[in-house]
Parts: sequence; structure tokens; C-alpha cells
Amino acid sequence: MSIIFGQYLAKFSKLMADQLQAIRESLLWILPCLMIISLTLFVASLGEFLFGKNEPWVQTVFELYYFVNDLFPILLTAALSYILAMRWRLPRPPIALVLIVYLSLFNQLFSVTGSTVVFELLISIITPLYAVPLIAQIYSLSWVKFVTNNHLGRIVKESLNLILPCILVGLVVLSVNATIILMIESSQILTLFEIDYRSSPIEFGAIFAMVNSLFWFLGIHGYYALLPLVDVLQNAVDIAQLEMASIGTTDHFLNHSFMAVFTFVGGAGATLGLVVALLLFSNNRAYRLIALASLPLGMLNINEVLLFGLPIIFNPRLFLPFLLAPVANTVVAYFVVGNGWVSVPVTGMPFSSPVFVNAWIVTQGDMNAALLQLFNIGLSCLVYTPFVLFLNRSTGDKTILFSSLDTTYSRRAEEAHTLSDDKVGQLVNAQKQQDDLELTLHAFSEKEFCMEYQPQVCRVSGQVIGCEALIRSMDKQGNLHYPGSFLPAFEQAGLMKDIDRWAVIQVVHDLKIAIAEGWAIPTSVNLTPETILDRELMSQIAAYVSRVGEYVHIEITEESLLKDYEVVASSLHELHKVGAKIYIDDFGSGFSSLSYLTRFEVDAIKIDRSFIHTLESVKGQKVFNGLISVAQDLDLAVVVEGVETEAQLECIPLRNHLSIQGWYYSKSIPMSQLKRYVATHNKSTMSIELEQT
Repeated sequence: MSIIFGQYLAKFSKLMADQLQAIRESLLWILPCLMIISLTLFVASLGEFLFGKNEPWVQTVFELYYFVNDLFPILLTAALSYILAMRWRLPRPPIALVLIVYLSLFNQLFSVTGSTVVFELLISIITPLYAVPLIAQIYSLSWVKFVTNNHLGRIVKESLNLILPCILVGLVVLSVNATIILMIESSQILTLFEIDYRSSPIEFGAIFAMVNSLFWFLGIHGYYALLPLVDVLQNAVDIAQLEMASIGTTDHFLNHSFMAVFTFVGGAGATLGLVVALLLFSNNRAYRLIALASLPLGMLNINEVLLFGLPIIFNPRLFLPFLLAPVANTVVAYFVVGNGWVSVPVTGMPFSSPVFVNAWIVTQGDMNAALLQLFNIGLSCLVYTPFVLFLNRSTGDKTILFSSLDTTYSRRAEEAHTLSDDKVGQLVNAQKQQDDLELTLHAFSEKEFCMEYQPQVCRVSGQVIGCEALIRSMDKQGNLHYPGSFLPAFEQAGLMKDIDRWAVIQVVHDLKIAIAEGWAIPTSVNLTPETILDRELMSQIAAYVSRVGEYVHIEITEESLLKDYEVVASSLHELHKVGAKIYIDDFGSGFSSLSYLTRFEVDAIKIDRSFIHTLESVKGQKVFNGLISVAQDLDLAVVVEGVETEAQLECIPLRNHLSIQGWYYSKSIPMSQLKRYVATHNKSTMSIELEQT
């Protein structure tokens, strides 16, 4: 039961994430429309400032603004419906148009008292979220289709077949939306928006600034989520203008224009200060590039580049200043305007209007207003700076030292690739993966790394004729950790070349000791494709290997042979020059091609353990024996990996060029145990041979 519940919960979570992403994308899609709406208000406000509000063309532009602003719920519904239609594989234009009709019918049939704008916005978002999937479900049913062939054309067929599903869903929409509105009106939800402006405008403004930032941090358009409070602020502009004209003073100076000009300088979160802080103090090149790219739009109080590109959304490192910077601006501006040092803003102004110019307009030409804006940019920069410095430490060139491996991991400054896509979920997931990676690396940076060796036994003589070096990690308690627990993280971090270098140095060190003690055997060490393709590193490795070259076997995967032929061939040739032999590891498991055996200087193949499990079948034995025969014809040695039982061993033919590596003989063991294993095993097999002779 718990498993089923977990599966349903996972599906529900994914559905909710998809729906939230669709809302975010739809708001981005209508951004050009929002800019046109804001530009209309800016032109009207500029005309009011220069020519007076009674000028006919100014009144016309204001009326035009009110008209297009009322279209926002319809625009949002159309954009959201279009995106959802794509995801549910429905015809997109018809679905967008049908949802607009749903919204219009509902607004006409149900007159909603009170916060009409809020209800319209709520319905414009909710309706597509459930209506489009419902249309998709009904549209998939065969009995609702009027046309089943393509004789009339695809567009005609799709349009006709949508008629009945859209009618049925339309009835559902009217019922569901009416129920939603009744539930909201009868509940206390609307009281959340009832902040008393008259008793404490500064509290109202601070709360508006914080809640707006909170919504944006979650990827929700704060302005439209707080339309009831926006209405209060817009009404305060009219009241302030009237009171200043009649009595010369007003308590309504913290209004919509005040917030647009003095609070949200650079957009939600007062991020123009963040742009300045990044340009001045960030040592992350990608962050500086994003800040520079966002500066022109930031001067228009548009900060989507920062929100989605940096990102700020769902970024806990920037949450606190994103919340506090606009509040600080609000408090300072309230004190300055309240004391008469800057004129009261009395002209309507959209949030997305040019910085400095908007301050001059709303205050009827007071240059001190632009200076106050400049001061608030510096203030928000001051708020953001400690967090930018913290980002330098936590997301900049971060270094983790692996003293055992004599190497470091550096999280290099990320490139500005995040600007290529606005999918917040991907950014959050990428950040989580990065954090998880660094946690893993930190854990293993405190452990010691060592080599164990797994013997390779001749199939005919039974003597130990070689071994493979296998890396291990050991904690302070002496517990071993095998490669599967740490190599994926090292590979993700780009540290495999460092691992390869360390492994070669360690193997050469151990071989020199074994040679001095008189029991050395050929030892295989693995190199990754990244290392094989690095000419400089391969020269270093060849120099290390040259000291004990005849005892070193270099294992490479078939994947390495798919890379740059010239570079790979050169690397293998350099190893051969110092006496090392080349083995192809896991042969037959991946991109196997017999041409590799003739194109490259290869000395042996290691047959993958997967072939051992097929020896019970006739076909499996034929394939296995075929590989061995080909190797024998090409004068290549063969190592068979993964032999664990006597039954498996008996299926392997007796060949002098063939050796066995697997648990049947031994697991991987430390060098000290390998010395005893070689001495004991080879001595016993030699005794048996002497007795037989």
C-alpha cells in the first residue's frame, strides 16, 4: 500500500511541478504584452507631466492603458492554454480560443462582487490547469469524434472533433469556477489581503515589498499575485494628487508610483543593487556576464534575466537580501519623502519604467528624487554585497583537497549557460546535483586511497602470472570502499585523469618494491579515455612506467579506441616504447570491432565477465571459444574475468596464452597478501609439476 501511495505521490508532485512551470512560462510568453501595457502608462504619465491630465490625447492614452490592462487575464489564459495544449498534444490555437471563451462566458454570467480583478486573475490561471487536461481525456475517446478519416484535412478534422469535448468541458468549467468563487467568498481567504493602509502606510509598503519578493522567489509573478494590494496603491496615487492640489500636503505619498520608483529599483527585490554588487565584487565570470547582460533591462526595472539566469528563484543563498533590499529602500524613501526632502510622487507610473527618468516625472521634476534613487541603489548594493562575497566562497573557485591522491577538485566558475533556458526546475535540479557531488567529494577527501591487487592465474600451469591493480578508499576505521561508491563522483567532477596519474605512480612504486624483493609479476593498471587523449599527461605516465616498463600492462576500454585515432595510436605507441603492454578491457561488452585488434598496437584482450554467464548455453560457448580462437590467431594473450565457480572454470579451454581472473582464485588483496599468495601458489604448482615429471 505504501509503495502505491508513494507512486501516486510522485506522479502528483511531477504534475504540480509541470503545472507551475507552465504558469511561469506563460508569464514569460506575455512579457512583450506587459511591456506594451507599461509603455502605454509611461507615455500617458509623461504626457500628464508635460501637458497636464486634462489634455485630450493624454486622457485618450490613459483610457487606452486601462483597456489593455484589463486584457491581462485573457492574455494569461491564452498563453497558459497554448502551453498546456502543447503538453497534452492538442491543437493549440483552438484550445487557446476556447479557453478565452470560457473565461468570457464566466465573467458575463457570474457578476462577482468585491475583488473582481483578483477573481478574474485566479480564474484565468485555474481554468486552463484543469480544463485542458480534461479536454485531452475526452478528446481521446472515440465516441466523441465526428470525423475519423483525413479526407477533410487535418485542421477541419481536429476542429470538428474538438466541438463535443469543448462543450462538455465548458459545462464543467462554469460549474467548477462558480463553486470556487462561492467557496472563496464564504471563507476567510480574502482577509489575507486586507492590510490596513490608512493606519500604517509604511507597514503596508514593507509587507507588500516582502510578499512580492517571496512570490517572485517561488517563480510566481508577484505583481499580479498581489493585485488587491496594487489596487490600493494605485488609488493612493489619485488621492495624493488630489490632496496635494487642494491642501498642499498628503499622507498617501507611499503609493504605487512611490513603490515603482523608490522601492523596486531594478525590479522585484531591488536587484539593480545586486547587479552593481556582482559587477564590483563577484569573482565569478559567469555571474558578472549575467549581471552585465541584465543591466539594460534592469534600468527599466525588468529583472527576469537575473531571476532565471543567475538564478534568484529557489536560490537560498540570495533569498534574504532579495527580501530585505526592497524593504530597506521603502523605509529610507518613506523617511526622506515624509520629511519633505523629496517631492511627493503624484503621477501614475508603471513599475517597468526607466530609472531616474521615472523619478523625475512622478515628482513633477524634482531632481532630488533621482538622487534618492541613486542612494537606494547604493543601499541595496550594500545589502547584497555580503551575500555576493559569500557566493564567491561557496560557488566560486571551490577547492577540495585529496591529500591521499595528491590532487584537488576545483569547482571552476560556471559558464553563463543558464541563460539558454528558463526552466527553473532544471536549474534547481542542477544546483542540487552540484551540492550532492560536493558532499560526496568532501566525504572521500578525508579518506585514504590505496591499491589492492587481484591475481591472474595461468589456465594451464596454474601459476600466478599477473594481477590487476584496483583502487580502494579506506576510512579511519579501516573500512574499505569500492570504486562504485566514489568513481562516479570523481568522473562527474572531472578528476579521472588525476585518479589515473595517482594509480600509475602507486603501481610503479609497488612494483619497484616487489622487484627489489624478487617476486614481481606483471601488473595491469586502468587508464580512462580522458587520459589517453591527453598528450602531456601520457608523456608523464610513460616516464613513470619506463622505470618498470616490462612489468606494466595498461588496460584501456574499447570506448578509448573510438576517440581521435591519431592521438590514441600515438599514446599507445609511447607506452610500447617504454616496454608496457596494452590490454583491451571488457572486450566484447561494448563497441566491439575486430578491426581494433589490427588498427592499434594491442597485446591482449580481457574478455568481459558477462560472457562467463553464457557458457551454460551452446551458443554462449561458441561465441566465447570464437573470441579465444581469434586472439590466438592474432597472437594475443587473453584474460578471462569474473570466474567464480569450478563449473565456470571447467568450461574454459586449456590454452597457454589464457589466464583467469576472478573470485574462484582470489578476491583483490593488499600488496603484502599478494606477495604471500604468489609465493605460496607458485611454489605449490611448481611442486605439483615436478612430481608429475
